[in-house]
Amino acid sequence: MSDRCRMEVFCLTKDKEKFEELGFTEWPDKFMVSVWKALVLPASRASYMVDATANYAHAREMPEDIPYYGFNSAGDEYGPGLFVCDGKTFLEVDCLSGPDEPAVRVRSSGGIAPQAIRDARLYWRLLKRVKKQLGVT
Repeated sequence: MSDRCRMEVFCLTKDKEKFEELGFTEWPDKFMVSVWKALVLPASRASYMVDATANYAHAREMPEDIPYYGFNSAGDEYGPGLFVCDGKTFLEVDCLSGPDEPAVRVRSSGGIAPQAIRDARLYWRLLKRVKKQLGVT
């Protein structure tokens, strides 16, 4: 069985082979890559990798020993998500539609699970740390 989605990853250029082994490739649109690098990564050590047919968002396959961050679109059995790893801690969080901000679910009672808030806050701390490691502003 399979459930495909699109995944996008920002990683250190020296680590891109780990993602290529999973099926990621550098973004193929050469014009957009040059624009993106000029605007987003002027002094960066990062590469932008895409897997347009990631099976189950590479669940339990993503490396946990290198810094990177990214996004997966929704599959048939799961929603979109954000992920970040600083080389020590790997974290996945829900998001609403794109690579924007973590989403926190509200229960029918109106309450919010405390762990969801902690994960969202941890996501922002890890993302800041990883962007610094990648040289992304």
